[in-house]
Amino acid sequence: MAKEVNVVFNFYEKITPPPNMESFLKGWSHLGEFVKTLDHFVSAQLHTNVDPQGRFPYVNYSFFEGTQERITKDFGEPSPELIKALVEGHGPPGLQVNYPGGYTEIATMDGSSIAPALAKQPDSLFLLSSFKGPKTDAESAKFESEWMDVTGVTKLKATGNLQNAALYKRFTHAPYDVLMYVVRCEFTGIDTDEGLKITSDLKEGIIGDGVERTNTSLYKIEPSNVVCK
Repeated sequence: MAKEVNVVFNFYEKITPPPNMESFLKGWSHLGEFVKTLDHFVSAQLHTNVDPQGRFPYVNYSFFEGTQERITKDFGEPSPELIKALVEGHGPPGLQVNYPGGYTEIATMDGSSIAPALAKQPDSLFLLSSFKGPKTDAESAKFESEWMDVTGVTKLKATGNLQNAALYKRFTHAPYDVLMYVVRCEFTGIDTDEGLKITSDLKEGIIGDGVERTNTSLYKIEPSNVVCK
């Protein structure tokens, strides 16, 4: 039986380099070297925002084997070793602003699991959209059943360049609800200008009953920003 795989997204908004690190990326790589030693770690991919003025310059996309409870414990009761690595890689609390969370891949465009796959092509482009979640269970169920239509994935699929898309729902507790759902799309065969045009067409705001698109940005993944077990 295949092991359960959960996703951790971390949306980085403020990327001040930590002490003793010359850049944000050096700190991220340092933390990645520690995370790679964890027995339930699978891989991590850092998305770089194509727009230098984008709200989230980087978004981390990691896979971990095991239950949601294991991921929740990592967030709520981190080991002393993990805390040390986090402070070294991200700096003391408040230096950087980021929004981490554990997520479940609850639906995909073609019904096949994407996690824990890597990019299909080195030059793939990725569209990441975040959504503020509905207030009621009924609204959540409606959104999750219609997600491809209301988030624009159905129209994007018709272009022929969309390779895969998935809907993720956060299961860890957080004081912010603007990242309750994340849709991640991978495109091949398009250039940056085409990708930015697609991005601009997906407007922020209310898209359905109780659901608000809070951010959409275009990203790439540099080969040097992929960490595997």
